[in-house]
Amino acid sequence: MEKRLIKSSKYQLKYNYYALENGNIYSEKTNKILSKHLDKDGYEKVRLVSEDGRHTYSVHRLILENFYPVEGMENL
Repeated sequence: MEKRLIKSSKYQLKYNYYALENGNIYSEKTNKILSKHLDKDGYEKVRLVSEDGRHTYSVHRLILENFYPVEGMENL
């Protein structure tokens, strides 16, 4: 299964995280797939650690940015 290193456009990530094609997010620090939780609208979210704390990211967006990027994505 292909995995791609996540590069956040908003925050500098403290550890290496990878997006997997199947929608999972992998942490190199813990060598585990991160657990996801649903937000109030039913979207899957994960928490990633950045240099200035933890931030919540939408899983679908991480997959889109890393496997199917579109021009002007930062404006979406």
